Amino acid sequence: MNPVHCVNKQGNMSLGAYNPVMSGEERTYEAGAFEPSFPKGRGSGTLTVSAVSLRFSGKAGVLELPLAGLTVSLGGASDRVIFFKHPSRPDTTVHTTDHAILKEEAFSHYPELTPQITKVHGKKRGNLAVFLGVILAILGLVGGIIAARDPMVNAVVKRIPPEWEVKLGESVFGSITSKSPPLEDAALEKHLEALTAPLLRGIGPQPYPFKFHIIDDDTINAFALPGGHVVIHSELILKAESPEEVAGVLAHEIAHVTKRHSMRNLVETTGTYFVFRVFLGDVSDLVGVLVRNGRYLLNQKYSRDHEREADEAGWGYLLAADVNPRGMITFFEKLAAEQGDGTVAAVQESLAFMSTHPATSERIARLEELAKSLPKDKQYQGFDLNFKEFQDSLRAKLKAGEKSATTKPKPGENQ
Repeated sequence: MNPVHCVNKQGNMSLGAYNPVMSGEERTYEAGAFEPSFPKGRGSGTLTVSAVSLRFSGKAGVLELPLAGLTVSLGGASDRVIFFKHPSRPDTTVHTTDHAILKEEAFSHYPELTPQITKVHGKKRGNLAVFLGVILAILGLVGGIIAARDPMVNAVVKRIPPEWEVKLGESVFGSITSKSPPLEDAALEKHLEALTAPLLRGIGPQPYPFKFHIIDDDTINAFALPGGHVVIHSELILKAESPEEVAGVLAHEIAHVTKRHSMRNLVETTGTYFVFRVFLGDVSDLVGVLVRNGRYLLNQKYSRDHEREADEAGWGYLLAADVNPRGMITFFEKLAAEQGDGTVAAVQESLAFMSTHPATSERIARLEELAKSLPKDKQYQGFDLNFKEFQDSLRAKLKAGEKSATTKPKPGENQ
């Protein structure tokens, strides 16, 4: 058996003597070794190839493996590492990522090494072919990935815990209400609860703690935040002619929450690459993006598909609550008539992320198609609510707020 020479860092010899035969200038290669006698069983250093041996030198010690009987293989991450072993020392392995070592002339003098080195080269070529094939496949699938983007977005959103939505919604709601605080009034809250309670019963159990708020704003609008906050502009309530019209808008907003449209918008805005990465990996990667960009991303308007879905889902919620869904149609018709161009007025700049809820003729026509399937003699339960009293209470609250604002002392005046 050919000897294997090992000198550890204490200088102890093992397995025979070393008598190298050198020819020409030696080249060194960055390398590592697994050797039981080394500290922690491993070491780093360099490799040199002589006419008869492979020599590893490092701080942990020196190893000498004869070329006769040496085995060569390819492995490690992405098959980038060349491993050398000798049967006389099965627990010892020397390795390097420098493939130039295979060109050493000394290896060609040992016939048993030639087929091993050829096999290593063949595996490298095979890996390269596979790599190029994967690249081509990826390029070919780019179009498919883009086409599958919506299903991937939906899959990612499904993996987002509702608790994240609630926290995000709370954060944005706090930012909004710092500028436009909700109206606080026991009578208004009682009227609003009478309007919203049937809708919540109709949608059934949900992971979202829905909360409804009225703010003083003279634009006809309402919007929903992720997690369940729904904000109603005072003008919307005052312009409505029935509680069913307001309920139609609120059912639509509730559907934006239950269908997770805001979260779908957020995920879509992060880009196809990020969506694909989260789809394949850990959804927690999305947390930082949502936290950093939540307010900005919520500026995005809902897509036509989202608005259509919210209309249809909201229609179903009204029916489940035994509320006449035609109020949704009449309110959209009212908006279209008032605006002339079929859109709701622009919202204030400070609340620019709110949906503008386009009340187009196409959208109204689609709802009218749904209405054709309603029983003509159907009697709806409606609401236990005096809607005029609700509006009068709101006007009184707004007027009281205006009076309070005009009587408030200016800065520097005595109070």
